[in-house]
Amino acid sequence: MLVARTTTTVTINRLTAAGAVDKRFGYRGSIRLPSDDLEDFVRLASGKFVTVASTSETSLQVTRFSAAGRLDASYGKRGSVQITQGPNGTSVAVAGNGAIAQLDNGSPGTSLTASRITEYSPSGHPAASVTLAGAAYLNVYGLMASPNGGAWYVTADNGGGTQRLFRYTTNLAFDRSFGKHGSISLGNAQLSLVTKNALFLAGSAPTHPKSFACTTAAVTKLHLNGSVDTTFGSHGTAQRFMFAGGRHAPGFATQIALTAHNRIVVLGNFSRGKASQFGLARLHADGSVDHSFRSNSLAVGEQNWGRGLVSLSAVGAGTIYVSGQTFAGRGFVIACRSK
Repeated sequence: MLVARTTTTVTINRLTAAGAVDKRFGYRGSIRLPSDDLEDFVRLASGKFVTVASTSETSLQVTRFSAAGRLDASYGKRGSVQITQGPNGTSVAVAGNGAIAQLDNGSPGTSLTASRITEYSPSGHPAASVTLAGAAYLNVYGLMASPNGGAWYVTADNGGGTQRLFRYTTNLAFDRSFGKHGSISLGNAQLSLVTKNALFLAGSAPTHPKSFACTTAAVTKLHLNGSVDTTFGSHGTAQRFMFAGGRHAPGFATQIALTAHNRIVVLGNFSRGKASQFGLARLHADGSVDHSFRSNSLAVGEQNWGRGLVSLSAVGAGTIYVSGQTFAGRGFVIACRSK
């Protein structure tokens, strides 16, 4: 999919393998949303897809479409669910079965019990709503869904930089069996990917166990109960892999995706001189480096790259798509061949 923005609309196109606009998709080849900001785009297990778009400073619109790009009128109210954003920000996550969750952040510096999470059924109707557990933790960072909609993951910290991951299950029950008393420490990482069998954290690790002055990109694999999968990489963490065109350190992993053959594609930033660029690496399912993967360092324009400007958009059969935006506001999509 290709997304284009103007000051008043978001246009979504589907491209053919040759890169041309697929005129069979949507309405004459495109979908237009009355928004200037597309928050999320999720393909469901059924083949349908859901968009989350900001329609104003206080409102989000969640819309479901068929695989052909036609509005699914059976969802919510005439195909959409309107969500009112909280005064301190709102996060929305979409599960693979079509269920969605809305997380309203509390005031900065207040406990998690000031934040509320609301779950919507796959048909787009409110199903449950609770305040968050963990009164000692502040500053909600993010919300992610499990592929089947059976769990929601919330990241927060205690105001001192200690980040933890919490899990809520069916009907938003706080899962105290997850990790240690219901949460796990993330360290210098973030939850990047949730699969049916595992959680993957992307971040960085010190190149020497007694020194934090220099770091290298790192990927950690967890079991669904929050324990470390020690069969992955070195005691659960793959590190010291090199982003194509870059160096082992300093650097950090920002996003993770799986290929059809369960190899792990990692997008991350690394330093080259005084500049920061981004690159790709690929790991085998056991966390070992896939040395057959070759790609050049990815850089567009003369600007340096910062975290959040680049996104690992999709991993298809033989091709990896990376999208982003330059500091000058120009959008781009890069297609990388992957054998």
